[in-house]
Amino acid sequence: DDAPFRCGTHTREHLTVVRTCTFKDAAGAVQAVYHPATTASAMIHAVVDGSITRDNWSATVHRVRDLTVTGLAGAETSRTWNGTGEGTATRSRHNNNGETRSYDVSATGALTNVVVNLPRDENRWPVSGTATKHVSVTVTGGPRDGQTFERTVTITFNGTQFVPIQVNDKTFTFDLKTRRIVRDGV
Repeated sequence: DDAPFRCGTHTREHLTVVRTCTFKDAAGAVQAVYHPATTASAMIHAVVDGSITRDNWSATVHRVRDLTVTGLAGAETSRTWNGTGEGTATRSRHNNNGETRSYDVSATGALTNVVVNLPRDENRWPVSGTATKHVSVTVTGGPRDGQTFERTVTITFNGTQFVPIQVNDKTFTFDLKTRRIVRDGV
C-alpha cells in the first residue's frame, strides 16, 4: 500500500505518469510498503511522458522528478520536501494562415526544505522553503525566429497564499491559489 502517496502508473490528459516510491524507516532501512507509524521518509521518482493535441496547437512533454519527503513517522505535524527535476517540451502553434511557430522548452528545478504543516486542510500553504526553476525557450518561426529566452524563477514560501516570486532580477507577488502573479499581494 502506498497511501498517502500515489505510486504506480496513471494517465492524465494524454500524459502517462509513472511514480516509483521507496519507503524508509527512521534507521534508513527500506520498507516494502508505507506504514503510518514507522515510515520516516519516502523517495518518489516520477516520469511524465506524452503528447497533447488541441485545436491549433500540439505539445510533447517529458519530465523527470526525484523528490524526498521526511517527517512521516508517527503523529506528524509537518512534512519537509526536497528534490530536483528536469524536463523538455515542444509546443507548436498553427495559425489559420498556415504559419507554424514552435517553442522548444527545457527546464531544471529544485525544491529546497519546503515545509508543509499538517493537517493540510487547515494549513493550505507551505510555511517555508523555496522552489526554483530555470527555463530556456527557443522559438522557431514568427517574428522571434531563432531567439532563446532564459528565466530563473524562485518562489519563497511564507505560510500565506501570497508569496514573493523572483523572476530573474525582478520581484513580484505570486498567488498560490490562482497561480498568477499579482501586484501588491491582492
